[in-house]
Amino acid sequence: MQVEVLVGIPCFNESLTIADITKTTLSLPSNEYNFKVVVIDDGSSDDTAQKAISSGAMVISHKSNRGNGSAFESFREFALKRPEDFFVLIDGDGQFSPLEIPHLLKYLVEGRADLVTGSRFMSGRPPQQPLRNYVGNLFASRVVSLVVKDTYTDVSCGFRAYSRKSLSLIRNLSSFNYVQHALLQAINLDLIVKEHPITVRYFPYRKTRMASSFISQSLLIARSVFGSIRELYPYWFYSRLSLISLVPSIILGVFFALHFFRTGQFSGFLFAGLTSAFLFLISFLLIAVGLISESLSEMRRDQSRIIGKLDNLENVKYKS
Repeated sequence: MQVEVLVGIPCFNESLTIADITKTTLSLPSNEYNFKVVVIDDGSSDDTAQKAISSGAMVISHKSNRGNGSAFESFREFALKRPEDFFVLIDGDGQFSPLEIPHLLKYLVEGRADLVTGSRFMSGRPPQQPLRNYVGNLFASRVVSLVVKDTYTDVSCGFRAYSRKSLSLIRNLSSFNYVQHALLQAINLDLIVKEHPITVRYFPYRKTRMASSFISQSLLIARSVFGSIRELYPYWFYSRLSLISLVPSIILGVFFALHFFRTGQFSGFLFAGLTSAFLFLISFLLIAVGLISESLSEMRRDQSRIIGKLDNLENVKYKS
């Protein structure tokens, strides 16, 4: 019996490539899988949707360009109402090869993972990849690995395979750069996440739509990563942030104490003592915020697990 798989392809003005990707996916030579394709047309102004339909895909259309996060949410809502148990997201620009989809699915079918993300960097920097992209992705991967205490080489890849369980639990993503948040959320919910090496093509004539310069792209990645960490791992975030106040507080406090023990007077270094006390208070408040936020984050995790179980129960009823 074949495994039913739904492949989602988010697109924005990809009329040159969408037909080839759709046809390749639907004609994958496999006795094990039966593939269906849905294209999420994110407000394209060209004939992406028409070419997708003529190539055999279903289409979800956004009236305007709402970003990758919204495209993921549209795919998720659509997919969870369908009977498939496994789901794949792959970009519509031809960067990734649909021929590698079965490699990612293998982990899910064998029960070795809940989410499988493609990794472009297991063997180092891919040929022709712009240096700024590599540096930004490397930074994001190092930070995420540090927070979750595990090693991930590529947390920014949009080529991923999801079990129904993982797709039902991951939610509330940002409008544009959602990929790091989705991965962190999966890890935060104790899902089994695996990486698998994939090939990638870079096109010199194509420019990233996410940022126009190294600085703006770096800031965008940093905001996405640290924003996700603040939401999902708040105590880690705020405890590290508190060090920014605590370290100078201790240094100024030591200078103030040495001056007092040496002279027996506060005058001359009073500003150091007051500043030290103020910075220590800020550090203490940040720790308190972190503890409170961690409790709220745990409540959200429990809520996500409950909603995920309800989604799965609805799917069982649908199938029966």
